[in-house]
Amino acid sequence: MAVNQDEFCYPIGDDVIGELVIAVESQTLKFKTPSVGLADPTEGTRVFTVPTHEPAPTKPLVVNIDAVESSLATARFVTPRQSDEACLIVAW
Repeated sequence: MAVNQDEFCYPIGDDVIGELVIAVESQTLKFKTPSVGLADPTEGTRVFTVPTHEPAPTKPLVVNIDAVESSLATARFVTPRQSDEACLIVAW
């Protein structure tokens, strides 16, 4: 991760999930285009891969509201696999 990036992840584990939405809001940072990735929690290192199984996560969205200096980034994962760790990666 770069100094201007952060990750927000949810480890699926034993959960059975039909849809997972990760949303991150900031009152002080203006986000750039976010990305999504899957991290394998068994690897011991944080290597993100682009999801390739169907259905793929939706393209992440960022909204910057200049009038109030606010940013919102979201990503949606549909039926993530239990071996996955779903992540939204934001930069500013």
